[in-house]
Amino acid sequence: MAQATMNVRIDENVKKSFDEFCAEVGMNASVAVNMFVRAVLRSRSIPFAITNAGDVATDERLLAEALRATLLDRIEEGEHGRWVDHKTVMSEARKIVASARAGK
Repeated sequence: MAQATMNVRIDENVKKSFDEFCAEVGMNASVAVNMFVRAVLRSRSIPFAITNAGDVATDERLLAEALRATLLDRIEEGEHGRWVDHKTVMSEARKIVASARAGK
């Protein structure tokens, strides 16, 4: 079988850690990358979960907006002089987030 070379740019510290790991388990980086590529081709998928970091940012944004809306509602209702506990605010904020996710 003909061989080909693949060049990959990677952080120097990450490469060092990866090389050390590979040595610990009795292989080198080339063997590990070949195993990864073959696993991808065999399963026709990446063998680990890939998530969208934007989801976390979206959730944080939704929660921040919901908290802001909840607190503004409380102030507009004239409750700014009364103590509103954290549990109540978070409960109301979660309802807003759930509603936003449901497209309401």
